[in-house]
Amino acid sequence: MQTAATAEDITHLQSSAQRFVRQEVAPYLADWEAVEVFPRSLYTRAAELG
Repeated sequence: MQTAATAEDITHLQSSAQRFVRQEVAPYLADWEAVEVFPRSLYTRAAELG
C-alpha cells in the first residue's frame, strides 16, 4: 500500500538531495562538463544513498 509523502518527508528529501549535490557533484561539475562525461561512481553513490 502506498502512502502520500508528508511535508516532513519532502523536506528531508530536499535536504538530502541538496547535500548530495553540494558534496558529490558541485566540486567536480566543471571537470565533468569539460569532458562531457559523468562518472559511473556518481550514479553508484546516489544509489547507495537511496
